[in-house]
Amino acid sequence: MIERGDYIVPYFNNQLRLDKPPLTYWAQTVSYRVFGENDFAARFPSAIAAALTALVIFAWGMRLSGEKLGLRAAIIFTLSLQTFVHAKAAV
Repeated sequence: MIERGDYIVPYFNNQLRLDKPPLTYWAQTVSYRVFGENDFAARFPSAIAAALTALVIFAWGMRLSGEKLGLRAAIIFTLSLQTFVHAKAAV
């Protein structure tokens, strides 16, 4: 997307990529612009998304049954294997 200058239609390796939502590509594009094209910039949007999801789970659990439940739910989410895999992925 950066090479083409086309931020509406997602391209990856000069191939049209419509199999994933474009928000992932847009977030990585912004990250590349801010941090440069490196591994950190590629993984940063996924890590931020995981952190925001943990905060939403905490807030939701807190609303349902108090701070203790919210904290436990957020910790369980954060420490799950699938969260680790996706949070550090450069997808």
